Amino acid sequence: MVWGLSFAPVAHGAPIVSGMIPISTALAVWYVSGQRIPNLRLAMFGVVVAGLALVSGFSASGDPKILFGDFLFFLSGSSWGFYAVMLRKWQLDPVKVTSVVSVLSLAYLPIYFLFLGSGMGTANIETILFIGVYQGILGSIVALLLFSYSVNILGAGLASLGNATVPVFAALLAVPVLGELPTSVQWIGIAMVVGGVICAVRVPDLPVKIKQLEAA
Repeated sequence: MVWGLSFAPVAHGAPIVSGMIPISTALAVWYVSGQRIPNLRLAMFGVVVAGLALVSGFSASGDPKILFGDFLFFLSGSSWGFYAVMLRKWQLDPVKVTSVVSVLSLAYLPIYFLFLGSGMGTANIETILFIGVYQGILGSIVALLLFSYSVNILGAGLASLGNATVPVFAALLAVPVLGELPTSVQWIGIAMVVGGVICAVRVPDLPVKIKQLEAA
């Protein structure tokens, strides 16, 4: 996703990544277990994606660089969706998964510092500490651990739907933190995302024809 942000704007990344997570999860569940996606739930996915586009101010572009960035956002969201399904299928322990991912991620640091340049010399110590705690602990370890637990408790489909509300909470958090009130269009988008997620969760699953994912 970070690579995609160097080609396409954040307004593209938020709706594409957040929208692709529940969609790719449902497709992965269908592929792994044979469980078809109800038509009403597919319609709700469309409502969620449309609402995310309104919240983030998404606008399509024909620029090849932006399209490539959008493609990277598509891969990012899809990766999270398939991760949720495989985590559920393999019944992996959330703590162990988080530990392995966090340790293996350290292998990227030497490459980053040696070849890409950190730019840390231009930042003050407060900024470095804030980003270190937020991205190094909250945004990666804590978020991954809680998401893994939610997948084991709720299932991949329900857990992944929560990711669609990320841009909504960002827009709402900007009210007390930045003093930025959502526009009327954003309020409509927020209502569409929340309503679409709630309705999608309440749609009953169709019978599984091949095999079911192992229950927790």
